[in-house]
Amino acid sequence: MVNFMKEICCDPYLYAVMNSGLDAGENALYYHFAPVIENASSLREYIEGVLENKRGKAIGCEFGGQGYFFNEFTPGFFEKSVAVSLYSFWYNIGRISKNVSKKLRKPKTVKQLKSINHSIIKGNILHEGTYDFLSQQLSGQKIDLIIERMMLGLDYLPPNPFVIFSIFQKWYEMLNEEGLMLVEIPPYFTKLNLVDKWSDLLNDLQKQNLIDYQIGHPAINNKVLRLIKRRGAPEKLPILTTKEVVDCLRESNYGLWF
Repeated sequence: MVNFMKEICCDPYLYAVMNSGLDAGENALYYHFAPVIENASSLREYIEGVLENKRGKAIGCEFGGQGYFFNEFTPGFFEKSVAVSLYSFWYNIGRISKNVSKKLRKPKTVKQLKSINHSIIKGNILHEGTYDFLSQQLSGQKIDLIIERMMLGLDYLPPNPFVIFSIFQKWYEMLNEEGLMLVEIPPYFTKLNLVDKWSDLLNDLQKQNLIDYQIGHPAINNKVLRLIKRRGAPEKLPILTTKEVVDCLRESNYGLWF
């Protein structure tokens, strides 16, 4: 796995799905998150509606991608956007394969992204140093929109529930009040019954109007989570305890892990 990941990181154009748009194209983010955006016909309109009170001041971040879709929001909606990726296209914009849309083959795309105050950080979402550097780049500001849609890239994260929960916890802590998070849930969370167990905890917060969340399953790939962090929400995202996770593993065919 390490060698394969090294190869992919060195040549990002090998990715099957990359630099997807918000609403247009067969790999648009809209089709992935449609089950959790309350029957909205446009992901851009949904996000801008949820974050309307932050218009002109919003901070956006994509984890596990380049964040090219930030160029599709209403001009000026985001004050700043950033993407955290294992690879930055800034350094290799000239080496374009047929997998990349014609729009992204044009150098002016980079200029457009820079003009909307978008930056790409080369970093690993598993490393604490990545988040320290991101916080520095944002001058300690909280993030109003967090998106992660790595699809197959999610398969190369450690298949360990505690690792995934720690990532979700980190993203939640970085999320601003009344901020929106749209992320994937690894498929083994469903197989291990972790989704249902975790939902019980999230339901308690939702009943108190401290979060607004929904978990859905698009036609392809992994389940997805929409979470809005309401004012007064706890600083920490409730996650399953070690005992609860271990019990789920022991009740499943994955019990040999422990």
